[in-house]
Amino acid sequence: LLATALVIAREPQVSAKEVTAAKQLAGGASSLDELVASFMRALAANDVPALRALAVTDEEYKTFIIPGSVEPGQPLQAPSAEIAEYFWQSLNGKSLINLGGLAERTGGKPLTLVRYTHSGEHAYTGFTSYRRLRLEVKDGAGEEFEIATGSAIVADGRYKFVSFIRD
Repeated sequence: LLATALVIAREPQVSAKEVTAAKQLAGGASSLDELVASFMRALAANDVPALRALAVTDEEYKTFIIPGSVEPGQPLQAPSAEIAEYFWQSLNGKSLINLGGLAERTGGKPLTLVRYTHSGEHAYTGFTSYRRLRLEVKDGAGEEFEIATGSAIVADGRYKFVSFIRD
């Protein structure tokens, strides 16, 4: 999930106060169940902008996720603007490609959520990640298949996808 943020060379640290100021995630959902339900509605409508709105923004990634991608109690990361932009572009580019493919294959089709799972939670400074979110769905013919959506986070009671990379 956050491997790109974790490999950043140590640079000057930012304070927890600075990350806390960026702690509010805009939009998203108030629970993981709600995030998945919103994802399913947007996918059924083949609404790619609505799907994108369920994921973190570049600003949230650069000012909140990257600095906080450390174990609780550890100093926060403070990469240069260029490094943060590089990691955002890499993550977002792959995410958009995967989201486009997902929308092309399953968007606009009647799907029913059977259940969703994730491979575990991990606490970072200021947020918790839910790794490898998988949605088991049924199509209109009753056939079951899996949608791998990537990972999600929760911060201060708001849930969003980090990306749509099938990690």
